[in-house]
Amino acid sequence: MGADIEIEVNDEERWVSFGDYLAAPDADRLSLPSHLRCAAHTTALTSTSDVLKTINSNPTMKELHKTSLEKCNVLWKKANRPKSAEVMEMMMKKSLSRPNDTGWNSLYDAFNQILQIRASMEELVQKLNLPERDILSDEEYSYIEEYVKCSATVAEALDLLQGEKAAYYGMLVPTILVVKKNYDHWLTQIWNSVAHYLRPTSTAFNIGFQNPVF
Repeated sequence: MGADIEIEVNDEERWVSFGDYLAAPDADRLSLPSHLRCAAHTTALTSTSDVLKTINSNPTMKELHKTSLEKCNVLWKKANRPKSAEVMEMMMKKSLSRPNDTGWNSLYDAFNQILQIRASMEELVQKLNLPERDILSDEEYSYIEEYVKCSATVAEALDLLQGEKAAYYGMLVPTILVVKKNYDHWLTQIWNSVAHYLRPTSTAFNIGFQNPVF
């Protein structure tokens, strides 16, 4: 190893061979700091790839996730067609958002709009000449509602952790605890018996942050 490093001895700088430095008697005491995972990245993973692993491990949950996405995807595809998009904009007074691969929260935004047009969904399906089987069931709506609610608390946490002007180390633990408290509250007080998306999301979050260094 021919690289050189610069060290200070009695306020004087001198260059030594990196190989000689490692061969020194106290070289065995040298160690690199532990790797620390980005808390914001870990938070985002718990609500995307991590929770999908949990969902895919449960056949019932996997099927519910699949059918919910498929029915929404029918509308998202229609939104790409000029005539259908015009009908949708007339009813919604705005265009329908579609998920993409550039942002973790794009599916959250798209699902949120689906919930906003729930009252007029049957009429919309009729005007788009879609079969009734493409209408979301109550269980699928419940699943989407849970997704939106869970994603909202994650989005708020990420806004704090990724803030450019007001992000401090002291905010990390309180932010994580607030998200965990929200999940625990919803599980016990709101969706105790029908927690479709919330339960795997809460599990993924707890696993992601169970290690002190994430």
